[in-house]
Amino acid sequence: MNGGRLVVPATTSPAEERAARDGQTRTAPLDTQPRRAAVLGFARDLLAEYRHTLPGAIVVDVGTIQEPSGNERWAVVEANGAWGSGCYASDPHRAVDVVLHSTVPVGALSDHDRHFVRRTG
Repeated sequence: MNGGRLVVPATTSPAEERAARDGQTRTAPLDTQPRRAAVLGFARDLLAEYRHTLPGAIVVDVGTIQEPSGNERWAVVEANGAWGSGCYASDPHRAVDVVLHSTVPVGALSDHDRHFVRRTG
């Protein structure tokens, strides 16, 4: 997989980083990588279509996968809560903003984010 981690805030563009290349974890700012435009293009398309189905703050790992036919395509590798994900090489200030958004008291949740609250007990 070649791809990146996107720390996705509620209202602005993702903070980006490079998480892996050719199966090896190599953290570096995504803006130093040759596939930056492709990663961000996939992220823009993904968020344009599915943002309404995601919490207001989330970490999404995206990358290329190889299909059985041998063709390579972009995919979501995994999505995680921002509060439990490392920021690797993302701008720490932007990453903290996303973590803070994902850890507000229940009374401060947006109507949209209330949908993602897990009920216990």
